[in-house]
Amino acid sequence: MPLERIKLPAGFHIAVFAADVENARSMAWNGKDTLYVGTRNEGSVYALVDSNGDYRVDMRYVVADGLNMPNGIVYHAGDLYVAEVDKILKYKNIDEIKHQTPKPSVIYEDLPTESHHGW
Repeated sequence: MPLERIKLPAGFHIAVFAADVENARSMAWNGKDTLYVGTRNEGSVYALVDSNGDYRVDMRYVVADGLNMPNGIVYHAGDLYVAEVDKILKYKNIDEIKHQTPKPSVIYEDLPTESHHGW
């Protein structure tokens, strides 16, 4: 939807934070400068960094790709948790390694494998 069609209450403003994040499904903010975004159909997770605080993305990193519908993203205590259809991954100390396409550990892998669980 074009931003100009969104009706906001008086005093509110809206702008695009990041363009070209196809099929963004879930997001998690690290509380500082990075928004982590999972893209369900694309199978990727991005780190979108606003390094200067202007509410626009300055850097974009691919944290993961080739995932099975990453539709749940949680940032907790410096770690990023990503739920795929059939498992949950953990990226430890993600803020320090987001630019390196980090390797996750699998913390749970006994979820149903049918794709409709990810919708």
